Amino acid sequence: MMLAVGAWRPRATPWTVDVRSRIDMAPWRLAQPVAVTLFSCVVGLYALFSPIGLAGGALTGTFWTIMAGLGVVNLAAWTATFARPAVSPVIPGPAASRDPGSGV
Repeated sequence: MMLAVGAWRPRATPWTVDVRSRIDMAPWRLAQPVAVTLFSCVVGLYALFSPIGLAGGALTGTFWTIMAGLGVVNLAAWTATFARPAVSPVIPGPAASRDPGSGV
């Protein structure tokens, strides 16, 4: 629908992106260990409700092996994250971050 409207009544001036970077876009330090933890939760819940877990009537040894493995992987991910030094982002001063044309 938008393509049809654009062909029927195109803009007088081409659209441009107005960049006003006022937010620190540095990567989040905890992104990888949190992703590992979330993935482990998904795998753990799948194992819990699968035949090796509650659907089989009892929690089997395979279930506990998988849970222990997920715990070790999570511990390794979090330990590796806090073992390396944190990188502090360079935040420009007030004069450098202000855009004179923005009116702010």
